[in-house]
Parts: sequence; C-alpha cells; structure tokens
Amino acid sequence: PHQSIGKHAHAHTQQQQQQEQAATQQQEQQQQQAQHQEEEEKQEQTAAAAVNTTATSTAQTQEDTASQISQQQRFNTEQQTLMDESGKMLEYLRKEVFKLRNQNSQLKNDFDLLKDNNQRLMDANASAGASFVALNQHAKQLSKQNVKLQTQYDAAKAQAQQYNVLQIELKEELKMKQATYIAEVHSRLQYQKALGKVTDLIQEQCRDTRMVEKVLEIADECEMEYLAGMDGDESVPASGVGAAASGTRSATDSRRSSGLFGSISSYFS
Repeated sequence: PHQSIGKHAHAHTQQQQQQEQAATQQQEQQQQQAQHQEEEEKQEQTAAAAVNTTATSTAQTQEDTASQISQQQRFNTEQQTLMDESGKMLEYLRKEVFKLRNQNSQLKNDFDLLKDNNQRLMDANASAGASFVALNQHAKQLSKQNVKLQTQYDAAKAQAQQYNVLQIELKEELKMKQATYIAEVHSRLQYQKALGKVTDLIQEQCRDTRMVEKVLEIADECEMEYLAGMDGDESVPASGVGAAASGTRSATDSRRSSGLFGSISSYFS
C-alpha cells in the first residue's frame, strides 16, 4: 500500500507539473498572441501611415516627376544647344588645328631653311674672318705701297714741274730757232737769186766758155759747201742749238758769199 501511495503521489506530482507546464505554455501563447496582435496593430498603423505617406509621396512624386520632366526637357534642350555649339566649336577647332598643322609644317620648313642659311652664314662668317685677316694684311701692304707711291708721285710731280719749266724754255728756244731759220731762209733765197742773176749775166754777156764753166763750177762748189754746212748744223745737239746754229750758219753764209764773190773777182782779175 505504501508503494501504491508513493506511485500515486508521484503520478499526481507529475500531473501537477504537467498542468503547470501547460498553464505556463498557455500563458506564453497568450502573451505571444497579445504581442502578435500588438504587432499587427502596429503594422496596420504603420500600413495606414504608409498609405498616407504613399499618397502624399505619390502627389509629391508626381509634382517632382513633372518638375523633373520639365527640368529634363530644359536640360535636354540645353544639352542639345551645347551639343550644337560644341559641334560648331569642334568643327571650328578642327579647322584651326588643320590650319595650325599647315602653319607648323610651313614653320618647320622655314626653320629648316633658316637653319641651313644660318649654317651657310656661319661658314661664310668664318671664311670672311679669314678673308678679313688676309685683307687686313693686304691693306697694310697697300698702305706701305701707297706711301711709297705717294713719295714717288711727289718726286714725279716735282720732276714734271721741272720738265714743264724746261719745256717752256725749249719752246722759247724753238721760237728763236724758227726766227733764225726763217731769216736764214730769206738770206739763202736772196743769195740764190743773186747767184742766179750773176750766172745768168755771165752766161749772156761773156763769150769765154771756160770762164762761164769756171763760174758755174764755183757756184756748184758754193752750193755743196752750203749743203755740207746745213748737214753739220743738223748734227749739233738740241741743248746747244740756239746760239751755236745761228753762229755757224752766219759764219757759213759769210764764208760762202765771200768765197763766191772772191773767186769771181780773182778769176776776172
């Protein structure tokens, strides 16, 4: 009987425990249901608020969308304008780039030409420097030669002045010679005329043939002596021609006239 009472007590204890656990689980379920209801209420409230917010946000969104569409249109218009302007600018820049490339190519060619010209000028400058040194030396030599030539020129000028003075003296002497020669020519002509008259007179009036021949022979000798005297006068140097020729010819004419007439006189006597 004690074991059955113990078993019955133990079973009753287990039953109580199970009841307590069931009550606890039921309480927990009730609490969970209450929490679930609260959460559902909160969700409903949240949903209602969300609906209100959605309606408000929808209207706002529509307004924002309209505004965004308007802004987008303006933006698209501005973008199109910018694209058109950018296209024009790009075309202009493309043309400018093409021009600048051509100019760059031309400048490069000009630079190459200038480089070549510069090299040639540098070479010419070096050559000109060497030529300048040579020309400087040559100029110094020419300067020395110029001094010598100037000295020679001064000497030649002085000598030319002397020659001019001598030429003037020679001209004066030539005038005197010409005057003397003219006088001698006149005297010679007179002697020839006188001799011709004498020989003609003797040939006409004298009958002696030997005398006529002798007179003609004497006349020929006088003529030969005159010619010999003329040749001797021409051989006299030019520096002493003036007085020497005049004296020689005068003496010759005197001898010739005195010899001619003396011979004739002695022949007739």
